[in-house]
Amino acid sequence: MLLLLISISILIFTACSYSKLIAELTFLKTQLAIVKSQNKHIYKTNIFQKLSLSFLFYFLGYPKHLCYIFTPDTILKWYKNITKKFWTFTNKPKKGRTPIPKDTKDLIIKIKKDNPKWGYQKIHGELKKLNVYAAPSSIATILIQNNLNPTSTSPSKWSTFIKSHVKSIIATDFKLVTSLFGIRLYIMFFISYHSRKIIHYNITTHPTNQWIKNQLRHISDGDKKIYLIRDNDMLFKHIDFKMFNIEDIPIALQCPNMNPFIERFIGSFNREALNNFVILNESQLRYITKEYVNYYNNYRPHQGIDNITIPSFESNEIKIYKKSPERKVCKKSFLSGILNHYYYENSA
Repeated sequence: MLLLLISISILIFTACSYSKLIAELTFLKTQLAIVKSQNKHIYKTNIFQKLSLSFLFYFLGYPKHLCYIFTPDTILKWYKNITKKFWTFTNKPKKGRTPIPKDTKDLIIKIKKDNPKWGYQKIHGELKKLNVYAAPSSIATILIQNNLNPTSTSPSKWSTFIKSHVKSIIATDFKLVTSLFGIRLYIMFFISYHSRKIIHYNITTHPTNQWIKNQLRHISDGDKKIYLIRDNDMLFKHIDFKMFNIEDIPIALQCPNMNPFIERFIGSFNREALNNFVILNESQLRYITKEYVNYYNNYRPHQGIDNITIPSFESNEIKIYKKSPERKVCKKSFLSGILNHYYYENSA
């Protein structure tokens, strides 16, 4: 402690003509005291000795004419460490907002998806009604992180219509298949917008006006109004949809994106079934279509309904089976093994 006070006094009285001489003497005496106090060649120093030697060494301008029991690099390292600790202050943790719980985040996302027109301010007010606190800026951040628009929006009339009538909307389209012998076969599909289920299909070589009316009878639901989305095919031109309690909704010209579900189904039908066969006749096409529709409606997971099967979606029940050594994974094949469904034994 005495050496420390001496070192500090030397630094204060730098104007003294004997300051450097006193500093050199103190430096050497400190080293001598360290050598005398220990019998080993590896010298141990305390914090005060390190402080004295490092500051004296710095004050003397790194002298080369003095004797050292430590290398100059070691003394410089002490000096750097001491000054670093002196000028480094412990920062107190900032008191920010408490993290928003996961259930609150899920509630914010649910409210936004249920009410696409609402902005983050409206959601903030709705949460206050439920006695749930989240800052408006935090709500906006959560919505942005989940690819949701945090501002108030006005959805298009088309998207509003789809959302409010989804359970009553059916889409239809024709798939033209040409056989190996040049026979043109028409498949008419009807798909539910709500469940993605193929509710009806039929095949013909001549899609006449009367034949189309017969297909519409299969999808009509008594007094319940059905909204039928279709393209602008001339086959629909002279059909009176009102007699089947069906409201006809033709899409815009050359806009297949306005009828995406049926277009996507036909694309899947091509890739997963038709492209694997050479169509010879109508009988073969009926077999392929029947097998695929059975697989599609009952066993195929669909991305549009959270990657589950249509029966699970309609019953609002997802069966999860735990793997166990006693249960064997079985396979059910469709179209000669081109499509397969896997399940646990005695579970399907």
